[in-house]
Amino acid sequence: MNILKGNPTFVLLLGLCPALAVTTSVWNALGMGILTLIALIASNTVIKWLQPTLPKAITLLSKTIIISTFVSLLDLIVQAFLPSLGHDLSIYLPLIVINCLVLCSLPCSTIHALKRGVGFIVALLILGSIRELLGIGTLLGFTIFPNYYPMLLMILPSGAFLILAFIMATITWLKLKRHE
Repeated sequence: MNILKGNPTFVLLLGLCPALAVTTSVWNALGMGILTLIALIASNTVIKWLQPTLPKAITLLSKTIIISTFVSLLDLIVQAFLPSLGHDLSIYLPLIVINCLVLCSLPCSTIHALKRGVGFIVALLILGSIRELLGIGTLLGFTIFPNYYPMLLMILPSGAFLILAFIMATITWLKLKRHE
């Protein structure tokens, strides 16, 4: 399975809001990725089970309500057991409900949803690692460069756009090189 070939964030440009907003650290990226994956798999399972009984006129509304239910449960669990992560993810955690990655993936096979979710986690981890390393000089909270002067731009949204553009350009360049 090639995670970068059809990556939902780097290739399809899905899920950019959380990808650019919460990837200031690897832990935030991992937390958002796992929570999105859980919401995606759980919602997909319930929607596939209920889809034959749903009237076509309210399909989108039904999907949104189902996703909202799972995201609300996840938000409550995170606030109860991981309050620092809940604080860091703040408004972006409830926004999973309208995340294009989730909405565009429903209903689909569980394997497809799992691939999309894992691809999203990989994208968030790459962005989070680069931003944390360049922006703060740490990785997973451990100091990598002891006398590092942090590039604060990298932990701001504009830095996330720059890093995302560089990653997308690199992926495109690699694709073009492979076809030559």
